[in-house]
Amino acid sequence: MTAIQLLSGVAFAGGVLALGVLAALTVMHVSWSQFAHGSLTDRSLVVAAIEVVCIAAAITLARRRRPLATGIMLGGLTLLIHFASYG
Repeated sequence: MTAIQLLSGVAFAGGVLALGVLAALTVMHVSWSQFAHGSLTDRSLVVAAIEVVCIAAAITLARRRRPLATGIMLGGLTLLIHFASYG
């Protein structure tokens, strides 16, 4: 049961990532290729906003559902490491 909750947290973080990028593209009125090749500042702000949502969700769930919160943090950390590596 713990592994399922952990993977659910990672899936939640992936969903937050997808919705965050979709919302950013909608708000900025750009296509995916323009966003991917745009400025590093724009992409950094989107990643920072997604990380804030992941951290807030993990803190909220930390007491009651620790494996789920750990999965969310794992997904957020994976996003952060990926962004730091590839920009």
